[in-house]
Amino acid sequence: MNRAMILHSWRRYRPPLLTTISYSAPRTLRMMTTSNIAPPTSQQQATTNQTRRTRYDATAKRPNKICDPYGQQGRPMAMEQALLHHRDMLNSNDQWVIVPRGGNNDNSDSSSEQSLPPLFLTRDLEHPSYLAGAEFGRKIAAVAVVHNHYPISLQLRRKIVRKQWKTITTVQCQTLVLGGLSTMDFHLAMMIDIELNRPELQQLIVDNDNAAKE
Repeated sequence: MNRAMILHSWRRYRPPLLTTISYSAPRTLRMMTTSNIAPPTSQQQATTNQTRRTRYDATAKRPNKICDPYGQQGRPMAMEQALLHHRDMLNSNDQWVIVPRGGNNDNSDSSSEQSLPPLFLTRDLEHPSYLAGAEFGRKIAAVAVVHNHYPISLQLRRKIVRKQWKTITTVQCQTLVLGGLSTMDFHLAMMIDIELNRPELQQLIVDNDNAAKE
């Protein structure tokens, strides 16, 4: 008997031991596992759905009179209070502008705008280069993280001003859950002004007042 006939005989009459171990055992385990699991009843499914609906979510509701982390009874700051905070906390800095809901950005005291709460607090800062503006945005982000209150918008862009390209960062402060301003927005603006007095940040912005005097 030559070698080819020996191999043919072994392949034909080999025991199915390996096949049983490789394929029968997993199929048996799957049948045992699935046969012992009963589908949930309608009552159990209803209980599960009710539990999911009633699960507490801290971000699902706005501040109110009971849960009032900003001390404003869950309401945005009125224009009169915003003007007082602008005077006391920002020393009436004209570069920080209170934007009313009417869209007039001049901190006016008209009677129609006094009745509506302001929308947000904003300021534009110019940079000598785009990289300086990006580094400035990183510094402002660090200030927001430290004080746990964040601008609603921190936008770096280039635009043409008097036929020249300018790199400008626009900072907009607003308490989103209130839909308007809170004391934390003015506090964040005040901390940004304090950071602007540091020498390393003064190199990242263009002082328009000194440039106009020169």
